[in-house]
Amino acid sequence: MKLKIRFFLCAAVSIAFINCGLRDLNMNYQYIDQNNNRFIISSEDISYFPTEPSGSSSGDYDGGDEMNLKITEEEFKEISKLADSILNSSETHTGVREKRTSILKINKGSKTVRKILKPSEVRSDFELVLRKALH
Repeated sequence: MKLKIRFFLCAAVSIAFINCGLRDLNMNYQYIDQNNNRFIISSEDISYFPTEPSGSSSGDYDGGDEMNLKITEEEFKEISKLADSILNSSETHTGVREKRTSILKINKGSKTVRKILKPSEVRSDFELVLRKALH
């Protein structure tokens, strides 16, 4: 009897670890800042796709160079913590994309959550962490 219980406990723990790992592999954040620069963040890397002058509202803004860099587990945890805080903070959300707003989207498997964000301190903190991860 004890052997059966141990077997089932081991199997349950193994399945839990496998499922957690699969969720992380299928999870990413996408962020579009107020200048339409795009960031894609996974547990392993961060990609940056800048706005070119031809795509900017002024015709002059240049977001720089495209980048793709590996990030550490600690960097991903910090990004995730801030992103989740923003997504759960309804006072930073708005229903309309207009100047100075940004977009944060989280993809977890087949579930996607997308929020349009007003300028806020937590959004500024999030953008600072993204920029630090790119350097």
